Formats: sequence, structure tokens, C-alpha cells
Amino acid sequence: MPEKIKENKGKIVFIIGAVCLAAGAVLLILWLLGIAAIKAAFSPVQCILAVVIGALVLWLGRLMPKSEKDAQN
Repeated sequence: MPEKIKENKGKIVFIIGAVCLAAGAVLLILWLLGIAAIKAAFSPVQCILAVVIGALVLWLGRLMPKSEKDAQN
């Protein structure tokens, strides 16, 4: 199993970034819509920070080689 993770770490980082970006965007939209539970749990700064971190991780995932074969070429 660790070999599979090593081979696909670029894809894994890309997926984590995409999920974080999407979650932050959904939270921000819900906060802007005025959902009381979201407003009580999160500040807009936290939502924006989740979007920014997700975008950075997504960008990092794009920079990493998708597999060991790509890294060797």
C-alpha cells in the first residue's frame, strides 16, 4: 500500500486541495446566505482561509509529478 501512495502522491495532494477548496467555497456561500448554524460556527475569515488554503494545495498538487514515471522523465 505505501508504494501506491508514493506513486500517486501528486494525485492525492491534488484531490485534497480540490476537496478543501470546494468545502471552503460551500461554507462561504452558506455564510453569505445567512444560514444561522454556519454563521455561529464559522467567521467569514475562516471560510476565505479555507478557500485560499485549498487553492494553494491544489496548485501544489498541479506542480507535483503525477507519478514516479513522470518524475523520472
